[in-house]
Amino acid sequence: MARTKTETVYKTLSDFPDHKAATDRLTELNGERNEAERRVAELKNIIGNDHNPAATEAAALVDGDTGGTVTAVATRAELGEAIARLEVLGKAIAMQRRVVSDRSIEAQQAMREERLPGHSTHVQAIAAALDQLQLAIESETEFSNSLRHDGQYIRPPLPAINLWFNFADGPTRPSGQIRVWRKRFEKCGYLKARD
Repeated sequence: MARTKTETVYKTLSDFPDHKAATDRLTELNGERNEAERRVAELKNIIGNDHNPAATEAAALVDGDTGGTVTAVATRAELGEAIARLEVLGKAIAMQRRVVSDRSIEAQQAMREERLPGHSTHVQAIAAALDQLQLAIESETEFSNSLRHDGQYIRPPLPAINLWFNFADGPTRPSGQIRVWRKRFEKCGYLKARD
């Protein structure tokens, strides 16, 4: 069968606006989380340089310097807020990943539907070839049986014809495997069920 070049340009996931918007938002949230992680680390570093923050704050109060105490308290408060923001961003990212997954499934379904006619053409050609194979096998089997009936035994040119197709579940006769494939094609909607 000769292949023909199609002019159809298939879409990618990024061609779907809902999917693109969802992935863009996920990227934004990841950026916000990275910034929040950086800020938490920075604040921990500021606080971590003071090995005894309570003593430092007490000494500042004794000296009448309330500025250092206010700064340390504000830094701790900011760290608490940054950690809380980081937790919220983690949950938002998990939620947005589910949204991206849903949009991806929708886009993939749309792409499958767009490509179905071309795929269906190939399946129809495979089914026609399977039908021809089935007829050829039946014809050869009938011929071999008629020779045996006449008392002649001639080894078939393809001795494997009676044990064709080794699959994981054991040898399968070709006609049985052909029926399995046809049923699968019918189940997927590529072929109409035979009467």
